Amino acid sequence: MVRAAAVTALAGVDEPGTGGVLLDALGDPAKSVRAAAVRSLARRRETDAWNRVAERLQDEDEWPVVMAEAIGFARALCLADALPVLRRVVNRGLQPGAWEKDVELAAQAIETLALTGGPEVRSTLEAAMAPTAPALLRATAKRASRSRKRCKP
Repeated sequence: MVRAAAVTALAGVDEPGTGGVLLDALGDPAKSVRAAAVRSLARRRETDAWNRVAERLQDEDEWPVVMAEAIGFARALCLADALPVLRRVVNRGLQPGAWEKDVELAAQAIETLALTGGPEVRSTLEAAMAPTAPALLRATAKRASRSRKRCKP
């Protein structure tokens, strides 16, 4: 808890090396510290950190709380580079018998993808609206496909 609080406090510190400390915190053994690091990097708008944040999102053994923060990072910074990784998150949630948390993360990824728009996003939304998709993903994709709200990279 103390390390997570320290990492959270660093988000508002404008000193050389702070970004490096936050990047190092992405590898902390505690999920709360990793989640705080992702949140702090997003708050600081550290777009260069995406590759390291994306590693957390693609790690099959990562905790859902950290993955949710990584999706939030992509959403907050409106990163076009995040589209392939977010589509993989959606695909994981579309797998037959997907874990409930993977479906929830896929719904968050769908919402984030829809803010970005584009042809690749449309095909992902269509896949999520398929009759075989989990109900949560179908509903999220339908709502997202109707939204005209877009973010600006």
